[in-house]
Amino acid sequence: MRNLGYETLYYWRVVCKNAGGETVGAVWNFTIETLPPVNINTLYQRGAKLELIWDPISGATNYQVFITTNLMNGFHELDTCVTNRFIDSNSADSPCRFYRVKTTVNGL
Repeated sequence: MRNLGYETLYYWRVVCKNAGGETVGAVWNFTIETLPPVNINTLYQRGAKLELIWDPISGATNYQVFITTNLMNGFHELDTCVTNRFIDSNSADSPCRFYRVKTTVNGL
């Protein structure tokens, strides 16, 4: 899917058809809540701290930073910050860490 709009509610469902007939699944929905941060850069600081910096989003009230050490296990929230910068002081704890940043605009 391409060119989906932000803050727009989308609906979808699965319909399976074969020689035995048709099965219609439940209707699901999702919303693309806000613009994602762009141009995320990482900087290592002394003491093995990792700094994430990204372009600020107009109207952002905060940014939630999520982390995982294994993409198959999902992300959990690490911190919330009000600027477009986050420092992970524990980055030396794991040799491989993945981050995700979610923007909150006007409470959404």
